[in-house]
Amino acid sequence: MAERIGAWLAAWASAVVARPRLTAAATLAVAALAAWYAAGNLVPNTDTANMIAPTIPWRQHYNEYRAAFPLRDRNLLIVVDASTPARADEFAAELLGELRKQPERYRAPLLAGEGEFFERNGLLYLPTPQLAELTDRLAAAQPLIGLLGSRLDGTAVLGVARRSLAADGGGTAELASFYEELARTLGTVDDGEASAFAWDRLITLAPERAAGARRIIVLQPDVDFSRMQPAAAAIADVRAIAARLDPAGEVGVRLTGTVAMEHEELLSVSRGAGLGALATLFMVALVLYAALRSWRLLFASILTLVAGLSLTAAFAAVAVGQLNLLSIAFVVLNVGLGSDYVIHVLLRYRELVAEGHATNAALVEAVRDVGSSLVLCAFTTAAGFYAFIPTTFSGVSELGLIAGTGVFFGLVASITLLPALVAWWENEPGPVGSAPTWLDPRIFAPLSRRPRLVLAVTTVALIAAFAALPRVTFDSNPIHLRDPDSESVSTLLELAAAGDAPLLNLVAVAPDAATARGWAAELRERPEVRAVTTADALVPPEQDEKLALLDDLALLMGGDFGKLERTPADPDPRYNGYSVGRWVDDYTFVVETTGLLPKTWLDHAGRPHSDQLAVEETYHRVSGDTIELTMKITDSKMYTEPWLALNKQPLHLMPDDFDIPELLCSPSEFAEYNNQVARPVLRDPSKK
Repeated sequence: MAERIGAWLAAWASAVVARPRLTAAATLAVAALAAWYAAGNLVPNTDTANMIAPTIPWRQHYNEYRAAFPLRDRNLLIVVDASTPARADEFAAELLGELRKQPERYRAPLLAGEGEFFERNGLLYLPTPQLAELTDRLAAAQPLIGLLGSRLDGTAVLGVARRSLAADGGGTAELASFYEELARTLGTVDDGEASAFAWDRLITLAPERAAGARRIIVLQPDVDFSRMQPAAAAIADVRAIAARLDPAGEVGVRLTGTVAMEHEELLSVSRGAGLGALATLFMVALVLYAALRSWRLLFASILTLVAGLSLTAAFAAVAVGQLNLLSIAFVVLNVGLGSDYVIHVLLRYRELVAEGHATNAALVEAVRDVGSSLVLCAFTTAAGFYAFIPTTFSGVSELGLIAGTGVFFGLVASITLLPALVAWWENEPGPVGSAPTWLDPRIFAPLSRRPRLVLAVTTVALIAAFAALPRVTFDSNPIHLRDPDSESVSTLLELAAAGDAPLLNLVAVAPDAATARGWAAELRERPEVRAVTTADALVPPEQDEKLALLDDLALLMGGDFGKLERTPADPDPRYNGYSVGRWVDDYTFVVETTGLLPKTWLDHAGRPHSDQLAVEETYHRVSGDTIELTMKITDSKMYTEPWLALNKQPLHLMPDDFDIPELLCSPSEFAEYNNQVARPVLRDPSKK
């Protein structure tokens, strides 16, 4: 059988070398057409989710889940880290606003914890002990909040620090965090890198994370899976927006999630495929030149490999139509396998030429001698690749089909194009002698003289290898398949360690709530399951206890806690100024007013004031129907010291039948009143 195959191949090679130019031109033309067809019809498909056959049950369930909850698939997480919570909130809000301007590129961008619902009910989702700790911290900070409630600017903060230090020397434990944060803020000013006072640190529940603040934005970017990097445009735009919003680079922005990890993986694959193809081609060329020692034969070999690769790519375009992350590896595989055929044919050809055969005769005999072996190798290699086809992993299945068929294209190119090029370019070959080898075979002579020693060493090595097998473990974590130093993976692992991004989740859709609770109860009993969460977790537990804690906090802090109006740092003066009130105790309410127009008077006597005027009104209830009003005037530009305009002026509760007369505020009505009432009454009767 081998001789018959060799004879058939020799007859084919004889026809090829009889018309080498025509054969070479025709074969190269076909290869060029194949490359052109593949370039226009073979597209990449970088959707890794489609690398599994859609016919298997769990895959069908996954597709149904994706259809029901589309926003939970292919998400991009933007992790914002800033020096203070206030800066993190500010930057995250700006970034979110920019992203929402491009709804066609970024679908459903969401800031974690954003929205009126969480603003009103977010504290109910804290564990009860943690909420109790928060209320204790707020209660301890209540005196400080009361001091700052009327005014929240740099002057007020320094004033509170001065008053509290003068009162107790800074020894109050509740104010320790306030002094520490104030010292940190002033220290940044001295260092030339001023930062805002971080009020959140005064009541933080995680002191180890108090040095900064983190916000997470989740969105679904637009992706194009016909490109090697489907999310490249969206990710580049996110980074450009972040750089524009923070040109100084003070805020850290990192990307993670499924889209970011796949983007970095595809970027690595595309770069690796290109470098791998070049490295393979270089190594093959190096081996060919070392074996053949002829630039013409080397060039003929490379053209043969490229032609076989072009034909394989055209077949892939016809049979599959797309390349996934695994099937694209056929390039490296077929170049390496094709080079074996080339080396076998040309080395036998060189031997025959060295023996005195003419070029054409040597080519025909070379194909006859090695042809049957090459055919056998092609079938066995293709069978190994075709064994991948039945698998439901379409990435591997398509790789097996393409690479297995490519083996035959490489064989055809080696017995067609290669002999034609050699017959064309080496019609009169020069003398061929034995070429020196790079590795002296005499170094293996001692091994052949001591076969028992070789067998003994080999046996010991095998025993050691078998003994080490039980120590080999299987790593089932797919995260470990990626580069742990990449931004997306390191960020995801950091979020997972902090509890912000649980890994390796299994999702099950139950027909009703009762079934879901039953599944959850059974799963919690299994040691392999770390945690189970159902839709019931959306309803905060222990609401009665938590609401009681919040009611106590509201009673202590006052109904307007969190809604106090902050005085602008540099307010525009107005007639009534800016007033902010606070409760000092259960019977005393203080109102501080600043930002008054300097062209007004303090009273009917015409006492002036400047733009530095500050009015403090203290309302103290002394009984059920009496309130005392004390008004203090402070104006360093106009008066040498503060003075009291009113000192415990009593204000009494009016009787139930007391009526407040109507006041005329309209200038036109006021003028009409003077004409109709005031002037007639005041007119001198003697001048009628």
